[in-house]
Amino acid sequence: MGETQVMVRALGASDGLAAVTVINAAAEWYAEFLPASEVSEPEMTLDGWAEEARRMTWYGAFDTGILVGVVGLEYGDPRRCPPFGAAVAGRVAAVRQTVVENAGPCG
Repeated sequence: MGETQVMVRALGASDGLAAVTVINAAAEWYAEFLPASEVSEPEMTLDGWAEEARRMTWYGAFDTGILVGVVGLEYGDPRRCPPFGAAVAGRVAAVRQTVVENAGPCG
């Protein structure tokens, strides 16, 4: 196997189509483990990705320039973090989406 050159960076609007492609490819794999009621096709649309981007930051892992992993990070809102409220606002984040496409022998 060749050497891996992985880089992680924030994704922008121009990365949306590639991100949705990775998300949907990963969803095909894990769909076999979920109840049918939990599976939707596609898992993510470009409009859905853009909507999610309004409240969270998308990051991508690139292997030799190809997007292979996507994660969404959403920062805490004091209205949604009781009993901590303002004490955690902007300092607590939730990983909302994590997907990896073609992760090697097990992918």
